Amino acid sequence: MTRPRGTAAFTLMELLVVIAIMTILVSLLIVTLGKAQVRAQRTVAMSMIAHVRQAMELYADDWGTYPPDDGGTFDSSVNMVNALLSSKKGGPYADFPSDQYDGASGLFDPWGIAYRYHWSTTSPQVTAVGQSIASGRNLTFNMWSCGPDGVDEALVGNPNYPEPPADGKQGDDVVSWGK
Repeated sequence: MTRPRGTAAFTLMELLVVIAIMTILVSLLIVTLGKAQVRAQRTVAMSMIAHVRQAMELYADDWGTYPPDDGGTFDSSVNMVNALLSSKKGGPYADFPSDQYDGASGLFDPWGIAYRYHWSTTSPQVTAVGQSIASGRNLTFNMWSCGPDGVDEALVGNPNYPEPPADGKQGDDVVSWGK
């Protein structure tokens, strides 16, 4: 039995349409999985900030203060993490996986960048949650991740201390002071 003319071409055309549809579906799946991964990484960063917040409260109960930051650059969390890992008084106050911390850079976020940390009585933060303009004292610390883009939006408005941007948007930063 012979095939009618044009059948092979029609089958090839069908095959090309199926390949095109599959390509579109796969590309949509890749985009969706990428967004899900970023959401998962943000959740991990928020969870780490919550974990540190609990450890910081335990530390403050024993010492009457939060650990000092790294001296005004806020580009690491070394002093804070070393204080939380110390066995002095009631410590250690936290346990961090060794692959998320090193002594030179501090604690790393899911994107491999050191968390930022600020607490100082000499440079009061007056706009963040838990801060007091009247007393000029820091009532809480600030900790944040620069997020997937690695850009520190918390210091854009004022490089001397972290604060929510004037427009209220955090970019993709993951912060301890809320959205």
